[in-house]
Amino acid sequence: MEATIGGGRRSSSSRAYLTEAATRPNLTIRVEAQTQRLILEGRRAVGVEYRDAGGLHQVFASGEVVLSSGTYNSPQILMLSSIGPRRQLEALGIDCVLDLPGVGQNLSEHPNLIMVFGAKKRVGLTKWLRYDRTAAAAARWFLRHDGVFATNSAAANIFIRTRVGLDRPDMQMICMSVNNTATMWFPGLTPPPLFGFSARVGALHPLSRGAVSLRSADPGEPPRILFNLLQAPEDMATMTAGVRACRRIYGTHPQKELVGGEFFPGSAVQGDAELAELIRRNATHRSHPVGTCRMGLDDLAVVDAKLRVHGIEGLRVADASVFPEVPSGNTNVPSIMVGEKAADLLKGREPSVASQRDERPEWTFAGH
Repeated sequence: MEATIGGGRRSSSSRAYLTEAATRPNLTIRVEAQTQRLILEGRRAVGVEYRDAGGLHQVFASGEVVLSSGTYNSPQILMLSSIGPRRQLEALGIDCVLDLPGVGQNLSEHPNLIMVFGAKKRVGLTKWLRYDRTAAAAARWFLRHDGVFATNSAAANIFIRTRVGLDRPDMQMICMSVNNTATMWFPGLTPPPLFGFSARVGALHPLSRGAVSLRSADPGEPPRILFNLLQAPEDMATMTAGVRACRRIYGTHPQKELVGGEFFPGSAVQGDAELAELIRRNATHRSHPVGTCRMGLDDLAVVDAKLRVHGIEGLRVADASVFPEVPSGNTNVPSIMVGEKAADLLKGREPSVASQRDERPEWTFAGH
């Protein structure tokens, strides 16, 4: 399974980009500071107002302002800056400079259910959670940055079509060689561990849409988040089909030789209505929120193809909030790609000749 890991550590965008650039003279980093609003002159963004332990501060841009606060906070900051749905802003006492009704709308997320299977043998990550082995593995990671604790422990990332006729996979399964509730253990000191496997089953292309809205005009108040997961009947149908597909995979050779039964949801839960009720009670999200400042040209779009906010000069949004819908998988790398593209746009870099071609490249695959 591909992962953004470097030197045995999670390579976040902060580690991969900011750490390297921190000493550049044209970069100033402010930590433990909260953006309050954008500073507008008419319909042009000219700066940012933020608060830290020293009080309220304003900084001004000689060029453009780039808002990159994520799917929840980017729309919040836009609305606090008088950009967003007029009726919602005026109801909170915020003067509306630009009525942009799509701000905060179109929230999309991957619904997710964790299935748990027992193991016939003492296999997987659970054996490394024994206290003495955990200490040894942790020491190895600290000294050498490798070993079992230098990975995310995901054994496989499976993409499948749950029904015939789909042009792309509609279901993702992240397979872990450990029970999702596993804790550290030691013989004679703790209850016996449950050796097992877990699989995160999630719909890739949900139709349900939620929204992010303001609670008040106070920047310190977190925004109100409504996921609306599984509102569309098609999403529930995909999730129930995904549960059944996962059961087939874990019940097929060679995996079934390792599996010692289904612990959750449990083999007794079979009917569509039973599965739907269980999914509604236990499903979560994947922390893949997107879409609240979505790209497009219609009345509900917030940014254009160059990430510029419609109706506001000198302002771009560069994060997962610009995605029209949630990608077919994790959002980490696509979000990094948006940042890379934003940098090219700000610098005026043109796409390479190869990327401008209309025809698709020819690919040759070799190996197993």
